[in-house]
Amino acid sequence: MATNNRTAYLDNVAGILIVHMIYTYHIAYACSLHDNTCIQAINNVLFFFMAWFLFKGGMTYKNKPTKDMFKKSAKRLLVPYACFCLIGIVIDFTLKYFSNSFPGFISFIKDEAYTFLTTSIVWSTGASWFLLTLFLVRNVYNYISDKLYSWQIALLCLLASFTLTFVKDVIPCYISNFFHGMALFSMGNSLKNTRFNKPLLFISICIFTLSFYIPSKIDFRDNSVICGHYLMAVAYEIAGCIIINNFFSQFCNKHVILLTYIGKNSMVFYLVHYPVMYITIHIISQIMNLKDDMVVMFVITVLIVTVSLIVADRIFKHDKLKFVIGG
Repeated sequence: MATNNRTAYLDNVAGILIVHMIYTYHIAYACSLHDNTCIQAINNVLFFFMAWFLFKGGMTYKNKPTKDMFKKSAKRLLVPYACFCLIGIVIDFTLKYFSNSFPGFISFIKDEAYTFLTTSIVWSTGASWFLLTLFLVRNVYNYISDKLYSWQIALLCLLASFTLTFVKDVIPCYISNFFHGMALFSMGNSLKNTRFNKPLLFISICIFTLSFYIPSKIDFRDNSVICGHYLMAVAYEIAGCIIINNFFSQFCNKHVILLTYIGKNSMVFYLVHYPVMYITIHIISQIMNLKDDMVVMFVITVLIVTVSLIVADRIFKHDKLKFVIGG
């Protein structure tokens, strides 16, 4: 998720959205605290966090020869995706084997293969799906961007992703979320020169305000409607991306300790938090038998994930390990 030519406000937005994703989305949901009033309020404002990374990808996109784009994005996205899928299989095997729920080696392989082929993930490293989607989006967009206008690509892909919601149970997740991602990536590229336009900002604020009165949300990974209407949810996502970019470019376009750092190094935080969270909650609920005390589970998980991320950030700075996170 990192780029070489950096803009401070984009790093800061990435930082705050990564923090939200880890603590008030993934961990909060895993600990069944998503109905908490404070957690709900944060999620109702930052629901577009996944969409922003694709929108931002379109904003910063630069056309490259097909082979160059493939090699660069494979190193940054496919390699860490493959590494964390393998790590996930090891974690799943270990947890099942030592918790007396191991179905047998053949059944285990079949279950993992089915999950991977239908969802593009291994459950214990579930956040890694985004890397495959972004890899496909970057390469396909790079190939067709000189054949169609960005807005045309966005419209066609939006219609495709909306249509696929009606057959989401019979197609792999990565097909439908690919089209959703393409639509956002294309819109980011289409609006990159007008995203600070005041009339556009005003329209975006009006659209985003509607989200509090007519809620519409999408689960990005499986491209399913959580509530409301699909097309309205996409409009809310784009509006949210435009608003947060404008706000941070005006008021936070400078280095902010910790926030900027997380944004610049978002890949390690994004990839590592999920397996640590998964293992921690498994141990707390299955071994420590604290699954009914959600607040305690949340606090313990937050502490362990935070410490693990600090350690992982140091570990993956080693030259021989950078490749695991796309370095």
